[in-house]
Amino acid sequence: MEAVCVPNWAAFTAELQKLRAGLPDSPSGKPPELLFRGQSDSTWKLETTLERAGCLGMSFEEYYRLAVHRVRPSVEAFTDATWDVPDCGLEMAHKFLTDRELFFPGPNGFPSTSLYRYMAYLRHHGFPSPLLDWTSSVNVAAFFAFREPGEAKTRSIYVYCESPHGTKGGGVGAPSMRVIGRYARTHARHFRQQSDYAICAYFDDEGPGWRFHPHDPFFEMYGNRGRQDYAWKFDLPSTERTSILKSLDRYNLNAFSLFDSQETLLETMWLREQVSETGTLPPMIPPSETELPFSGNKLAEMLKERGYDTHPQGMVQPFGNDFDKSSDGQTVSLDVNAEAVRKDGTIPDRPIRLTFEYVGVKDARHIWRLRSVAELAQGVASRAMDRSPEVPKKNAPWPK
Repeated sequence: MEAVCVPNWAAFTAELQKLRAGLPDSPSGKPPELLFRGQSDSTWKLETTLERAGCLGMSFEEYYRLAVHRVRPSVEAFTDATWDVPDCGLEMAHKFLTDRELFFPGPNGFPSTSLYRYMAYLRHHGFPSPLLDWTSSVNVAAFFAFREPGEAKTRSIYVYCESPHGTKGGGVGAPSMRVIGRYARTHARHFRQQSDYAICAYFDDEGPGWRFHPHDPFFEMYGNRGRQDYAWKFDLPSTERTSILKSLDRYNLNAFSLFDSQETLLETMWLREQVSETGTLPPMIPPSETELPFSGNKLAEMLKERGYDTHPQGMVQPFGNDFDKSSDGQTVSLDVNAEAVRKDGTIPDRPIRLTFEYVGVKDARHIWRLRSVAELAQGVASRAMDRSPEVPKKNAPWPK
């Protein structure tokens, strides 16, 4: 897939906003779910640790016997964990060899719930795995992209959408990729890192049945086509490493919060106490969630995060009837008078529109997330006012 090169974090978040806005809502009316993955060298392929261990195309049966029959006894002997995963008997081996629908989602599909829990545990402890790990947090992905110093000139953040249109199909004979799901009772790091995992596989008619398939060739051949498996790659310069890590740490997103070990505590303390803070930190915009309506101070805060200063005398209180809801009730917009804000010291020509998407109910409250902030294009109707033509744009006095 082609990479989009962006100069800094702010430019990346702007590209991500455009990407989200271009995706269709699912049949339920909600935006499609995105997953993220960070890699500390933009030249690396999308590879699982099993692929990097030289086991390309390993069969389901071979990996199952290795992980469950040969490795699990030692894992259980030296840890407090026990794993309710059955050995590979004749019936299971027969399924691996003959059941062409084994890989598709379902109660009898691969991997089973118990095996998935065990595989996620192995993955988080470094055992080579066919799981390609993703996260539902773009900030977690950014941390993994920039955690290691390295010599790579650019780092990558991948964005993946399994089902942009809310549905997904599969065909027997061609490689298939599926996301397994984040809800699994496994190691705590799975939840700290907001993990999810994808597996790619195909049925080998020449034997021995189901095999794991490499992810990178799958995306090159089948990704970004039709209605499923869309992926995008964004490359950021490694020179942004220190500022991005320091900005993430401000929100307590660091090695210690993601791994919770003595080693990562000291790694985090080194970052905080020793790493130089030279350079300007790019704004790390946290998820902006709120109830509607909200106060003028909250509105000013949201605009400030997106680079808009609020006019000292022009910021009005946003009342409930200032918010326009879409016909499906999933998005709401709020327009702000052009002369109420400044962008880079100047007054915009058109009103500024804030668009919110519905998140859901939390603690009996309806929550909305700020999705975008942008100046309205010419011709877009608004109840808010344009800049007054008689006021010189570059020299408009800020009221005293």
